[in-house]
Parts: sequence; structure tokens; C-alpha cells
Amino acid sequence: MTVTVVRVDDSHDPRLDDYRGVRHLRRDSDEWFIVETVVAIERLLRSPYPVRSLLLTDDKLQRLGGQLDTLNCPVYVLPRAAMADVVGFSIHRGAMASAGRLDLRPMSAFTACRRLVLMEGCVDHENLGAVARSARALGYEGLITDATSV
Repeated sequence: MTVTVVRVDDSHDPRLDDYRGVRHLRRDSDEWFIVETVVAIERLLRSPYPVRSLLLTDDKLQRLGGQLDTLNCPVYVLPRAAMADVVGFSIHRGAMASAGRLDLRPMSAFTACRRLVLMEGCVDHENLGAVARSARALGYEGLITDATSV
């Protein structure tokens, strides 16, 4: 299958709603999440998470190239200035993706973990990401957050 690229000129196009106002960490649904940067998108493409769409500038589309060939979702391409208008800030990385969440794992899935991180009330995405990356680097086998965390 060859990926279908959709060129978008209007930053108010409703097909881009997943990405609208990302700067304010607006989330209307626990069904999807946003990934930013080419490196993170490359990891997403190798993961079990279903990709809903991509939002790219032309140069990032070229960089991802053949990695997108098997995607079964729209790839929206627009100028950098229009992308900034959509997401709510100047996005110099030029690459975002929307992906569906997987079902939550039951607590019983963590009983075999020898080293586990528990997070309560973490409301900052960047802090949670830093903890998750650090925990993985230090050999922790799982991360559990509560319902008040991002």
C-alpha cells in the first residue's frame, strides 16, 4: 500500500482537530495521544499503537519517506506557519502524530515486576516522560500512574 498524502492549506481544517491547541495539553479523549518529533514517530511506527494520522511539513515527510508506506491513515502536510497556527505554538520540529491508546493493562500484569515506579498526581507530560525514560534507563520494569496523572 502507498500512503495517501493530503496537502492542507487551511489551518482551520477539521481533519486537524487532534492537533489543535496541543500547547495547552487539551485532551478531549482518553482514546488517543500526540507524539512529537521524527524520532518519536519512528518509534510509534514500530509500536503496537494504532496511528490515527500524521501532521508533517514537507521536509519531515521526505525524511520519513518509505517508513510511511504501510500506514493506513491520512498524512497531512502543511507549511510550518500553518502548523504553528494549528498546534498553538511555533513547532520547529515539524512532525506530529496522533495515535490510539491501547487497553490499560490490569494490575496483575505487574506482579512479576521486581522494580516498579508508582506515580501519583503527576500533571506535567514532560515530567512524566522524564521519569519514564529515567526509570527505563535504570532498569525498572514497569510504570503505574493513578487517575489524577496525565
